[in-house]
Amino acid sequence: MSYGQNLPWGMQAVRSLTSASYNSQGNQYIISPNATNSIFRGDLVRIDADGYVTSIYDVGGGFTTTASVGVFNGCSYVTPTANNPIDPASPGRPFWPVGTVLAPNTQATAFVLDDPNIIYNIQTNSANGLTQTNIGQVAAVSFQTANNLVIGNTNTGVSLMSLDQATAAVGNPTLNLKILRLIPNPDGSTNIGYNNAEVIIQNHFYCSRPGGV
Repeated sequence: MSYGQNLPWGMQAVRSLTSASYNSQGNQYIISPNATNSIFRGDLVRIDADGYVTSIYDVGGGFTTTASVGVFNGCSYVTPTANNPIDPASPGRPFWPVGTVLAPNTQATAFVLDDPNIIYNIQTNSANGLTQTNIGQVAAVSFQTANNLVIGNTNTGVSLMSLDQATAAVGNPTLNLKILRLIPNPDGSTNIGYNNAEVIIQNHFYCSRPGGV
């Protein structure tokens, strides 16, 4: 964890909301050939009208209330040639670079954590941080962008998406996340800037939830 530093890492799965054991199980989806943004590990993704998945940023830009099917957890695809001598043509890859040219007659497969009961760890994007009063509220996510395109860590493939503290409120069931609890820092404190929270996906493709406390 970053403990008060502005170092978001998207959504990292922690455990299940139910008594079921969590084993990182997900399902495969096909990435849209018309995707307009890269997708990083920890980003929220959606099912488009054509049945493919894209980043939720592709709908609504920086603020979206579109339903998410889950969290992107890597992908696999075949390029016409290997990127370098030690990189096979179709390894498991941590992120999807938009505009990638695929080998003929192939598709890019996304691995998505799509269980609506998964609890995630996510950092807030504000120097003010979340407080106890935010527990039970819902909030949108915030992407980092350059030239209006989603960016992430291209070395590790990790997302830079965070929880948008300014949107935390009650009553809006279409926001992306529901805040369950704050994650303590090593000294036991929680009310610091850029703190982390445990959340579930509020507006989930496979689940309907009330808008908050």
